[in-house]
Parts: sequence; structure tokens; C-alpha cells
Amino acid sequence: MSATTVRETQAADAVRKAVPAMVEGIAAVATQQASVAGAVTSIGSYETKPRTQPRMIQITELEAQQQFADALRAHGLRLKGLPIMDGKLHYAAVDGNRGREMSGAYKGFYDDARRPAGAIYNYKQGGFVGTWKAHGEAVAVSPAEMAERAARAAERMEAQRRERTEREAAGAGTAAALIAAARPADATHPYLVAKGVDAVGIYQDTKGNLLVPLRTIDGEIRNVQTIAADGTKLYLAGAQKMGTFHLLGDLRPGEPVAIAEGYATAASVHRATGMAVSVALDTSNLTAVALTLRQGDTDRPIYMAADNDHHLPLRDPPLPNTGKEKAEAAAIAAGGKVLLAPEAPAQAAIGKGTDWNDYEAVYGRRTVEAALQVQIAGPAAPRQVEAQRAVSSQSA
Repeated sequence: MSATTVRETQAADAVRKAVPAMVEGIAAVATQQASVAGAVTSIGSYETKPRTQPRMIQITELEAQQQFADALRAHGLRLKGLPIMDGKLHYAAVDGNRGREMSGAYKGFYDDARRPAGAIYNYKQGGFVGTWKAHGEAVAVSPAEMAERAARAAERMEAQRRERTEREAAGAGTAAALIAAARPADATHPYLVAKGVDAVGIYQDTKGNLLVPLRTIDGEIRNVQTIAADGTKLYLAGAQKMGTFHLLGDLRPGEPVAIAEGYATAASVHRATGMAVSVALDTSNLTAVALTLRQGDTDRPIYMAADNDHHLPLRDPPLPNTGKEKAEAAAIAAGGKVLLAPEAPAQAAIGKGTDWNDYEAVYGRRTVEAALQVQIAGPAAPRQVEAQRAVSSQSA
């Protein structure tokens, strides 16, 4: 047999051996092609399905107001009439307010949402406490109508942003004028005497009200808290509150600062520790002030001189210990430590919580100093990023 014949025979054998694999390959390709064709068919049939038409809750504005009013009352707000559904922040009294005090607020939305809705704030319970959504019959609306509603909502939000900026600027001007016309507070003012604290950086107007200036970290006055002789506390309507504070003492790089809710508590802590203490006004502003102070100095120790609202969980229905929980949240966010006022039985007996000024009134300054030093020496809460890492590592 010649060399040519041998090569032809070997090639024929190789072809015969390759045929089964070729057949399998062709079958696999055919299967893939069928799968692709099926997918394309499915996509085509999906695209031809009619889209679900948007729907929204259709109730009258009066019905929305009545529903929202019920939700507001459930969270302790006391309105004199029906809520205003214009998307703006409106203040209202809450259970426990006196005189003109208004520790509650709400925002109600009616026109431009899929369903009427609202946000509810009770600053005696820590600020934001819940949302409300209307219930009723859902009716279909056209995409064009939904787009029109969305456009109106965007325009309204931008208008409200401009109004808020102008309102806060006007409030800052009023606050500065009030402080300029006032005199340094008299240590014999009835409120200061009742609380047993000193006047540190605060003022007094011609009507006998204490004026607590609220500033940014750069020292700009943005708001004022007034405290009457009977303890009634008010703010300037519309002026900036979030992130502003009154400072007892001086901020120095790397040195500690404490944050308290009210002036009297801050004054007691300042006197007991000698450290700078900022007044955040209420629990809703704790985290904003803590983050502002942290951004101003990444190394300074931050302490949350927390009110102990131990009376709230004992109510029916139980409420959270707002002072403790909001201080803990602020401490985690800013990398601080909570200094929680111990429960004073005398306060618990009258259904009230205990802040550091209450604790001083019952047990004296030396006891407050010792209690604060014990807690200051304890472990600090991790900063938010570190806490998140710890959680991630535990779940890994």
C-alpha cells in the first residue's frame, strides 16, 4: 500500500470517529437556538401585555383631614380644628404642654400624591413619631394625569424650599435683634432660682423672659428660646432649630463637650464637670447637634447627658424611653458616649422622668459629680462606621 493510500485511510478513520461528536454538537446548537427563540417569543409576548394603570385613593379633602386628625390625636397632638393639608410644617400643642407651648407638628399632603398622606412629630416623644396614609377607594388615573400631579408636586416642593430659606433668614434676623436689645440674665430670675442653676451666656428681655440664643457652630445666631418665669418654653416660629445650640463654656480643639436637652440640665452638667455643654433643646435635635460638633472636631470626646424618661414605658400604652434612646442613637452616629441620669424615685413617684438637674435637686451637686465621673470612665459607644463594621463581621 502506497503512502498516499495510507494517509487517505487514516483520514477516513478520523472522520468516522469525529461524526458522533459533530452530531452531538449540532444537536446542542439546535437546542440553544430553540431556547433563544423561546426567550425572544416570551419577551415579545411580555412587551405586548398591557401595563397596569396607576391607581390612587380618591377621597375628599374633608375626609382626608378627618382621617389625619384621628392619627394626630393618637400620637398626642391636640389640634383646635382640622389639620391643614398644604404640605407645610404646622405646629400644634401636645399632651402635657402649657400655655402657648407647642411641642407637636405635622405635614399633611392632599393634592399631588397617589394617596393623601402625612408626617407626625411629637417633640416630647423624640420628634418624628409616625406617618399617616389615607384609606378609601382606589381609582385608576391616566399616566398623563400622574405626570401632571408629579410636576405639580415638584413645583410645590421647590416653592416650599425657597419659603423655608426666606423664613429662616427672617427668623435669624429677629433672633439677633432680640438678643441685641436684651441684657444679661439676672441670676435671681425665678426659673433659674427654681432650678438652682447659674446664668451662663443667656439674656433677659424687658418682659422678664429668659432668652437662650441658639447658634450655628460658627457662632451665628439663628433662633432664640424664651423661658418664662413659670418655665413655659417657646421658640421663634419658622426660625432654624436643627443643628443649632446654645453653648455653656468654650469649645477647644480635642477637649470634651457634652450635649443636653434643656438649659437647666446643661447648666447642672457644666457645673459638675467643668466641660463645655451644648443645649440641643429637645431629643429631635440631639443627633444633628452631635454630628455638627463631630464635624467641627473629629477627635473631641462627645458625651450625651441624657434625660431618663423612665416614666414613659410605664404608661398605658407604653411609650419608649425617648431621652435614653435618642441619646444612644446620637452617640452611635457621632461616636460619643451616653451619660444617662439615674432614676430618682421622687420623680418616678409623681410620674415624671429624671434629668441631671432633677437628680441634682434630690441628691446634691457632689452626688451628681460622682455619678457623672463613674459613667465618663465607662466604655464609649462605637462610631457609626465602626458599629456597622462590627455588625458585618458578626454576620459574615
